[in-house]
Amino acid sequence: MRGHFSDAAGLKLAAVSGDVVSVNTIAESILSRHAGDDPRYHPLEAAAKEAAGARDLPGASLAVARLLSHCGECHRNEGITLELTEHPPPTPQTPLVLHYAHAVDRMWEGLVVPSPSAWERGAERFGAALVCGAPAGVPEHHALPSQYCNSTLAISGAVRVATTADERAVAYADVLSMCAHCHETLAPTVGHH
Repeated sequence: MRGHFSDAAGLKLAAVSGDVVSVNTIAESILSRHAGDDPRYHPLEAAAKEAAGARDLPGASLAVARLLSHCGECHRNEGITLELTEHPPPTPQTPLVLHYAHAVDRMWEGLVVPSPSAWERGAERFGAALVCGAPAGVPEHHALPSQYCNSTLAISGAVRVATTADERAVAYADVLSMCAHCHETLAPTVGHH
C-alpha cells in the first residue's frame, strides 16, 4: 500500500511539473506490479496504460487524474481508510504558488482517499487563491498574471461544481495542466519567493 501512495504522489508531482516522461515511468512501474490477474485492478491498469503511453501534457494529466480517481474508488470499494493530516491553509503573506500547491494537494487527497471534504477544501482554496493582475499593495508574486485569469477562472468553476469521480478527474486534469503550463512559462517570474 505504501508503494501505491508514493506512486500517486509521484504522479501528481510529475504532472504539475509537466514531466510527461516521469508520468510514463511511474505508470509503467504500476503496470509491472499489477499485471492482469486481479479484476479489482483492471480500471487502475487501464488508466496506468493510458499514462504510460501519454505523449503530451494534456493526455498525461488526464491519465494521471483518472488513475488517482481509480485509487480512490478501490479504497472505497475495499473499505480502506487513509488517515489525512490536517494542513492549515497558507497565510495571506504566502506566495501565490504555495496557495495553489495547498489547493492541488487537497484535491489530490479528495481523489485518492477519496474524501469529498478534502476535495471541497481544495476547490475552495483554489478559487480563493485567484488574484488576477497585481492589485495595489499586492506583491507581483502573489497575483496571477492577467493572461491566465480567464482560463484559471473557468477551471476553478469546473472544480467547484464537480461532484462525481469522473467529473473531478477531468477537472483535476485541467488543474494539473494549468499548473505545469504556469511552471514552464512563469517559473522565472514567480519562482519560490
